[in-house]
Amino acid sequence: MAADLPSRRELFARAAGWALGAASLLLGLVAPLRSVFGVARRRTVRDPEGYLPLGRLSDFLPGVPEEVALAGESRDGWLREGRELGSVFVVREGGGATVFSSICPHLGCAVDWDESAHRFACPCHASLFAPDGRLLSGPAPRPLDSLPARVGPDGELSCRYLRFVSGLPEKRPA
Repeated sequence: MAADLPSRRELFARAAGWALGAASLLLGLVAPLRSVFGVARRRTVRDPEGYLPLGRLSDFLPGVPEEVALAGESRDGWLREGRELGSVFVVREGGGATVFSSICPHLGCAVDWDESAHRFACPCHASLFAPDGRLLSGPAPRPLDSLPARVGPDGELSCRYLRFVSGLPEKRPA
């Protein structure tokens, strides 16, 4: 009967074999699991990093803020597709333009241009902004956020679309 029981050496050898087998199995699963879960951890929806076209500078009326919807390519995992990113306000000034984010720096609501009052207004908490983006009143901690803009040699106006952290007195990219 004692001959049927494995010795300590045999038990250790079997345990070591099982441990090595389990380790091999886990190592074999690391790469496939990492590729699947790595995508889940990665920031998959991204805004474009370059300049986006807004239109010909000559098409914008001087001193009149005009809202322009921005579209760009978004990346969602492996899928790439065009989508609306948001909007900006373009204020033409002489040979250039200032481009403002349409997002209120208070809590992120969308501001509108109030033509009759000649100012930007946030409908959420009543922040008011001058046509040049200065804060006139309300709880917003800073003026409207301006965006980098440029006019190409062909007269095309473009801007970099950036988002900023809301609620801070300084403009900080999100």
